Amino acid sequence: MSEDNQVVVFLPEQPVQTYKYDFEQDILIKNEVDSVVIKRTHANALWRSLAYKEGDYKPLANY
Repeated sequence: MSEDNQVVVFLPEQPVQTYKYDFEQDILIKNEVDSVVIKRTHANALWRSLAYKEGDYKPLANY
């Protein structure tokens, strides 16, 4: 989730889904999200996957 409550969801074989999180109602509301936010979210997801695969990321022992 971005600092302004924008949410991007990636699911295999499906188009990108974008939402805005409403804290008061505790729900996701379908919402257009800026393409820059989508690209950043995608890059973060890919980096985390690569870092884990390459052994650069190690989960904490108490997880």
